[in-house]
Amino acid sequence: MKTIKLAVLLALFASTACLSGCMDVADKRTPEQWLSLSAAGLAATDKYSFSGTTSIIGADGWSYSPLRFSGEVVDHEQVKSYAATAADQSESAAPAELLKEIQQATNKVSIQTAATAEGHIVLHAAVDKGEAKKRWEKRLTAEMAALASQAPAKEGALRQEWLRTYEKSHQELKQMLSTLEVDGQYELTIDRSKLVPLQLQEQTTFAYQKQGKRITEKRTTNISLSAFDGTTSP
Repeated sequence: MKTIKLAVLLALFASTACLSGCMDVADKRTPEQWLSLSAAGLAATDKYSFSGTTSIIGADGWSYSPLRFSGEVVDHEQVKSYAATAADQSESAAPAELLKEIQQATNKVSIQTAATAEGHIVLHAAVDKGEAKKRWEKRLTAEMAALASQAPAKEGALRQEWLRTYEKSHQELKQMLSTLEVDGQYELTIDRSKLVPLQLQEQTTFAYQKQGKRITEKRTTNISLSAFDGTTSP
């Protein structure tokens, strides 16, 4: 009986020591390491679901109704995606890609101690402004180019008017992009043990010149991730 009790006590001690040691290692990770590990953890996850909303506040205080989107990733491929409109499908892109972009473009990462709950860790990431501008230039230019394919096929007054409106919008976009400044801030909640992100919040501010006036717009996106039913690669 004493031998059994001793074995149990030794096993408990070893388990506690290991847990303590693992916690010490985790606590010594840098913010950059947490971000890198969470990006790798999500990329290696076979299956998960996500959902979120995006809101935009314009220069005069007007705002769009929040766009809602959701999706499912299976075997590392996005198999389902739902958004408010077909034009907004880009909002429901796989979070793993977004997290990878953030990791590559981040200028500064810090741990939000006050926001971190037990079992979680919360990071604040500030994206390099130059990289953020490149990302949005590429995205907005691609969206404008995609609109060109929607021109009326039949020659006539309607097509000509559509093309004039499109060209005017295209020139306005080029002017906006030439003066565009982007400030991207992200807050990432990570599961400490599974090393996968549970929530991603984005706050992006756009500033540009239009007709001699400085215009500011704000974009907020909240993404929640769940149903991590797959396995991760070693």
